Amino acid sequence: QVGVFRHDRPCDYTRTIPCTNDPGRVDVDTTKLREGTQPLVVQAVDAADNAADSPPVTVRVDRTAPAAPAVSVEGGETWRSQNSFAAVWQNPDEGDRAPITAAHWRLCRPAGGGCKAGSQAGAGIARLADLKVPEPGEWELRVVREDAAGNRNDDYASQPVRLRHDPEAPALAFEGAPGDDPTRVSVAVSERISGIAGGQIELSPAGSNTWQALPTQLEGRGLVARIDDAALPPGP
Repeated sequence: QVGVFRHDRPCDYTRTIPCTNDPGRVDVDTTKLREGTQPLVVQAVDAADNAADSPPVTVRVDRTAPAAPAVSVEGGETWRSQNSFAAVWQNPDEGDRAPITAAHWRLCRPAGGGCKAGSQAGAGIARLADLKVPEPGEWELRVVREDAAGNRNDDYASQPVRLRHDPEAPALAFEGAPGDDPTRVSVAVSERISGIAGGQIELSPAGSNTWQALPTQLEGRGLVARIDDAALPPGP
């Protein structure tokens, strides 16, 4: 595809020099050019139809926004106590097109709202480092890439990935043993953000600081273990 763009000026052929020698301007509509690297030549034509071409200069045209990247979270999408995340992706070979120069990100609650946005620049950027969620809980991250030609389309955002942050330890409280089952030990657990993954109940002879792990199960919202008192020496 070859584009031809003109700048014609009026000439008066009753004069010895019918056309002026004033500077001119040719506007190039890049939407009518093919994308990629190509030469640009300026041709001047005088009143006698003598033409001269300038040496070619190289121009690069890219009108297409980068496609949506396939983003993942370094270390996986599990819950973390530290508010520090990194997102990574691959930039495929774009061929004769503008390289990636920036990444824009948006964090929102999974149900929407509470959004925060930002961007990081870098040649061929394929990693967003030191991301932090605004507050504890579960968040969704989407990424949009931008190229050196300034092409960016938020409709080409990545599929969301989850960032999960919980800096709070669970709250624990022993419950009284039922009268008909004195070997049962239960601990009520309160966890408001990430939920309980598990736990351990341990037993120690008073004053020894030597702890024995008891077989512990997670039942409902608490931890339960049983003390085999027949296998333990007398004493507290």
